[in-house]
Formats: sequence, structure tokens, C-alpha cells
Amino acid sequence: MSDRKEIIWEAEEFEHHEKTPGWYWLTIIIALAFGIYAVWQGNYLFLFFIIVAEIMVFVWARRYPRILVFRVTDGGVHIDNISFHSYGDLEAFSIVEYDKSRGELILRKKAKISLPVKIPAHPEKLHEVRLFLENYISEEDYKESFPDMLYRTMKF
Repeated sequence: MSDRKEIIWEAEEFEHHEKTPGWYWLTIIIALAFGIYAVWQGNYLFLFFIIVAEIMVFVWARRYPRILVFRVTDGGVHIDNISFHSYGDLEAFSIVEYDKSRGELILRKKAKISLPVKIPAHPEKLHEVRLFLENYISEEDYKESFPDMLYRTMKF
């Protein structure tokens, strides 16, 4: 049991990967393929969606992460001044360590339709967080979803 009242750390909101020109060309080729299919099917709404989606990919790919302050307290989990998750709203947590310098705290909400909340942290900090959170919610194994695997593979 941890006697600490809170654990605080700073981290980038997401892992940034520099994109090569080849990465951008690949997204354009994929979008063109879907665009040609949409025109062939006469589905111009789908074509519009593809164009908007490709623009969003370009904008988001160029974005750099902000440094956020994360706090785990006896009341819940705070993500900078952006959001707060009380333990009453959370079902469980998971700790995923990708390598010696990178890991994530993943919070699963009780709501039926909700995405997990992913919080980056150094593995040493995650050990502290695990000991703290075990007093409030249960830990479970995290199974990576297909979109997670796709984002990680594409380095998005």
C-alpha cells in the first residue's frame, strides 16, 4: 500500500514520429485508390469523406505533441487541465511497457461505449502508479485493438 497522496509527472501527449516523404506518398496512394473506387461506385459522399480524411491525416501528421502534466490522486486521475477521471467512473487500469523508456497507463471506463484513456509515462513512474492505483481500482491485462496496432505500425 502506498502512503503517497498523489503522483505527478510530465509527458508528451503522444509519441511523435517524423514522417518521411514516402509516408505521405503512401497515404496519398491509399486515398487515391479509395477515391477511384468511390467514383467507380458513384458514391460521391464517400469520395468527399476520403478527401476530408486525407486532409486530416496531413494536418495531424505534422502536429507536434504538447507536454502535459498528469496527476494520480486519491480522488482520481487528472490529465493536465483537460480532463479528470474519478475512480467511480473507472472500471480498471492496465500498465503497458513498450521498452525501457516508454510505457502507458491505460484506464478503462465503466461506460459501455467509450474508448480507453491512454496516458504516456516512463516505466519507472508506471511502477509507482501501479502501486498507488491498486488501492482504488483493479488491474487487468490490456489487449491491443486493431486500430492501436495499425497506428503503431504506421507510426501515426
